Amino acid sequence: MTGAAAEGTGCAVPDRRVWLVTPGTSPGRFETARGSGANVALLDLEDSVPGVAKDVARADVLSFLARAHRLGGDGAACPGCA
Repeated sequence: MTGAAAEGTGCAVPDRRVWLVTPGTSPGRFETARGSGANVALLDLEDSVPGVAKDVARADVLSFLARAHRLGGDGAACPGCA
């Protein structure tokens, strides 16, 4: 049972959420993460990225997020960015 009191405990059981963590050094995986169906697709710029690769990873993540924003969640162009 999710989102309601578990029988006999009085405790609420939280809804299950899926977080997919993708390294910022793997731009080829960003679109796959976006379309995975996970509740959260996190592009990691900390733990999975060595210090010497952080600048490139940041640039790759920013570029992907800008493209994803322009396309919108349904693939349609963002009206405010046209």
